[in-house]
Amino acid sequence: MNLNTKQRGMTAMSMVLIGFLVGIVAVSAIKIYPSYYDDFAVATALENMQEEGAKTASMSSKQIRDTLQKRIATSGVRLGKEDVEIIKDKGNITINVNYEVRTSMFGNIDAITKFSHTITVAK
Repeated sequence: MNLNTKQRGMTAMSMVLIGFLVGIVAVSAIKIYPSYYDDFAVATALENMQEEGAKTASMSSKQIRDTLQKRIATSGVRLGKEDVEIIKDKGNITINVNYEVRTSMFGNIDAITKFSHTITVAK
């Protein structure tokens, strides 16, 4: 009778370690996903404003900011005045939206996601 004395497979400790790492990745993804979902709402609102073209180009800077805020308000996104830059130049309007979202991860560890969008609207 020939007995195989070598063990094969993972130890319980390595299974716990892999489970822990998979858990950290899953929790991190679940916590960060809402900021990307909200950013999708910002991108969609900007694309809609770009498609409206002449209507957007005829607005003042304040009206553009207000319109953008109204369109993203349903998603719960709030952009500060410093997050939206509006540049009017020779009949073109460029809207730059740069903002970051801070998400609490574990204890005193935070994740910062930065988002940037730019559109140009011609009159």
